[in-house]
Amino acid sequence: MSRSRLIFGLGVFAATALPIASALAEEKKKSGMPQLDPSTFASQLFWLAVTFGLFLLIVWRVALPRIGRVLEDRRERIERDIARAGEIKSEAEQVLEEYERLTAEGRASAQTLIRQEHERAAAEALADHEKLGTRLAREIEAAEGRITAARKTALGDIAGVAGEIAASATERLIGDKVDKKSATAATRKAAKEGSA
Repeated sequence: MSRSRLIFGLGVFAATALPIASALAEEKKKSGMPQLDPSTFASQLFWLAVTFGLFLLIVWRVALPRIGRVLEDRRERIERDIARAGEIKSEAEQVLEEYERLTAEGRASAQTLIRQEHERAAAEALADHEKLGTRLAREIEAAEGRITAARKTALGDIAGVAGEIAASATERLIGDKVDKKSATAATRKAAKEGSA
């Protein structure tokens, strides 16, 4: 039913209701309350049925479809929102899984880097230790060589000094002058015999 028909029907109802209302007003003047007058029960029931029928028709054709559309729209919107919430939940779960995977990879990568750096530092420390050991061995060898040279020099000087002392002592004891070279050679010969 279109709106124009509905408005026309309401107009017809109003046009027929006015004479009835005026007749009822005259009746009211005659007897107190027309609702309680048994002679008007039939007309009251008729107009109650007509009014209730029109009300049902308006509700059935206008209000109920609108309410139905609103309820259907709301149901569709709720279903869309639920579907979107499910999609968002699925996306959030995927993002969480990706985050956890990346975190695990990051931890593994960090552990690998730490292990590699530790091994590299240990290898560098070992190489530095070996270099230091080699350098110290060379320095010890050079020092031993210097000590040996100093000992030889000292022993050579001792033999020369001992030869001079022996020549001087011989000269004082015997009174003869002894050559320093022969005294040094004799001292060296005696030192070699004593050490052997």
